[in-house]
Amino acid sequence: MRRSTDPAGGADGVGAAVGPGARAAEPAVPAACRPRVGAAVMHHPARERFLPDLLERCRPLTARPVADPDPGGPPSPLRTAKRAWAAVAPESTHHLVLQDDVVPVAGFARHVTAAVARRPEAAIALHVMWNAPINAYLARRAATAGSAWAQLSLHEYVPCQGLVLPAGRAHRLAAFLQGFPDSLKADDELVKRFCKEDGLEVWAVLPHLVEHRTVPSLAGNDDDGVRTGAVPFGATGGHTPAAPGAGRRPPRADAVPDFGLRLRRSECRIRPLPRDVRADFGWIPDQPWRCAVDGLGVSADQVLAGFGDAARRCLASVPGPPRWVAQELWAYAWLMGAEAARGGPFETGARAAALRDAALGTLAGSGLLPRHAAAMTPDAERAHARLAAAAVEAGARAVVDAGFATAGPPAESQRRRPR
Repeated sequence: MRRSTDPAGGADGVGAAVGPGARAAEPAVPAACRPRVGAAVMHHPARERFLPDLLERCRPLTARPVADPDPGGPPSPLRTAKRAWAAVAPESTHHLVLQDDVVPVAGFARHVTAAVARRPEAAIALHVMWNAPINAYLARRAATAGSAWAQLSLHEYVPCQGLVLPAGRAHRLAAFLQGFPDSLKADDELVKRFCKEDGLEVWAVLPHLVEHRTVPSLAGNDDDGVRTGAVPFGATGGHTPAAPGAGRRPPRADAVPDFGLRLRRSECRIRPLPRDVRADFGWIPDQPWRCAVDGLGVSADQVLAGFGDAARRCLASVPGPPRWVAQELWAYAWLMGAEAARGGPFETGARAAALRDAALGTLAGSGLLPRHAAAMTPDAERAHARLAAAAVEAGARAVVDAGFATAGPPAESQRRRPR
């Protein structure tokens, strides 16, 4: 199923995660630590009709449109990114760059200010693509634990749909990007390289604060399909990101086992993640989970032990993709639940439950072969999300029963796994 991202059913395809009626209590930011966030919008004239709404949603932040200097030339996000990152307002402590095909959530300015106050020294990503090979897993894993934050991996591109940097870092990034020709196009890969070289951590706020419009890509990325977020705001029922200081300690990307998970072509796959993010390892291949799971100290039989009963209970007679696809989804969610539980007990309460539901809701439709995506009707998607929730619970229970859940990330000498 191609996920609809239009809350009003309009032709412009505005993200369902960010309907204008999704109001909730705003996070309080103490005046003493309130940042001054300036903003720029990477803008192409082909999207002129979206600009007024985007600028209005940013208020009271003043977002400055930065036009593509060669809109008729070869597509190159980098060409405009160079200018957008250089457009730092003199009075700003932090600089936000948005792409012009995003829709900010209700209360956007207050949410962004609260997030920056919580992590003023970090790069903050306001969106993670639901099918990103590594970072979608890290965002979902943190949301599964009820965390308001996920540290992202620098083994893949930095999400740039909406990204905030401290003003000084933004100036340095702008200078860094000037050293590359526009023909390289991929600004997100170069931002990753900058963050590695500058020692800058990248964190995603959960739920996400912007969503994509369902419009054609100007950078040639239409093959990526629907570009919704891994933990969309609206799917949390309007629950907001945590206020500064709130929430559990999030599982850190450098404290998780050295792997990431993804669904690709309807299969769960495992990718090793070397600990040295500063080194360039090139593209790291992934493997089918059954070929790699023994290296995690878990057997395939253990992962699948509860699948049959849960599938009968959750899927029942709901038509959908073949049962083996559900099994792959189960494996992803089981392993994710196990790793999330290693950071300690999950957060409880309505907000934490909404985060988990949002993360698992996008999992069911991501990374599927076209014929399986077509079979994933809304009813089937909800049923598979219930199955994923059962798998998360089963994986977490395996960790707790084995006695390996701790109050924080385990030390290297304690990195054992349930058998």
